[in-house]
Amino acid sequence: MLYLQIDFLRKNDEAFETESNDFIETLASFQQELGQITSVFDGNSNNKITNQSARASGASEVADSGSQDLEEMLKFVVNKYATSKVVVNPEITQKVQAAESAAIAKYLQQLDFQKKVSEENAALKTYARPATPASASRSDIGRPPLTARTRRHFSNNPDDMETGSDNEEIAAELKEMKEGIMNRLMNHDRLIKSGRERLQKRLNDRRMAAMAAKEDTERTRAQAILSRQDEVEHKWVESATCSQQTAQLFTNVDKTKMDMQRKLMSRIEEQMQNRAKAPPTCGCVKSFN
Repeated sequence: MLYLQIDFLRKNDEAFETESNDFIETLASFQQELGQITSVFDGNSNNKITNQSARASGASEVADSGSQDLEEMLKFVVNKYATSKVVVNPEITQKVQAAESAAIAKYLQQLDFQKKVSEENAALKTYARPATPASASRSDIGRPPLTARTRRHFSNNPDDMETGSDNEEIAAELKEMKEGIMNRLMNHDRLIKSGRERLQKRLNDRRMAAMAAKEDTERTRAQAILSRQDEVEHKWVESATCSQQTAQLFTNVDKTKMDMQRKLMSRIEEQMQNRAKAPPTCGCVKSFN
């Protein structure tokens, strides 16, 4: 029974380790695919930043093409991992499916965010700047600022002030957008890393628990063997003691028997000597005269 339990624990540990390795490999390949998507996304973002002087229609077409490429790549990843290997443990299967669904949902949100960025970029590029100081003063009343920041004025010319502040605000907003995207990607990488560390910790805990159970089983078995050996030795000692007592009893019986025989022989000899010494009891007396 103990051998069966140890074998079951060993097979369970091996199956869990195999499933964990498959899950880690799946996450690694999935992270590689997401890295390719990220590279495409960064390339499209860099192209948009470097092509700020292009027309709004061209920017929207580039964004649509980039979105289509990312959507096609996501569809390819989904189709690829939909037919991936299904592990035996349902808990690992649910975790893999949850991780894949969360990653795909997060990158779909990033696609929506990219579309919004492209729309805002196109709106900023089509921003109508005033041509004269008079129109500039009129436009300041009817047009709200791009952000809540206070504009710094470097010259007394309204055209220069408007153009410089707009360029600074556009550059600052693009920088913030890029930082937000990079922070999201870094958070995604940290989540994957923490999930892998938790899985490795759980695997180590299961392995240590299996080893502890195996050691406890072996210790219990050794104690049972030792106790049984002690019982056998105790019985052997008892049997040896009984045999010694029996031998001593037979020895005592033999001694008693020999003593009784000696006493009987001595008594017989005494009786014979007494008979020899006693006078004859017959009535006839012989005369040797």
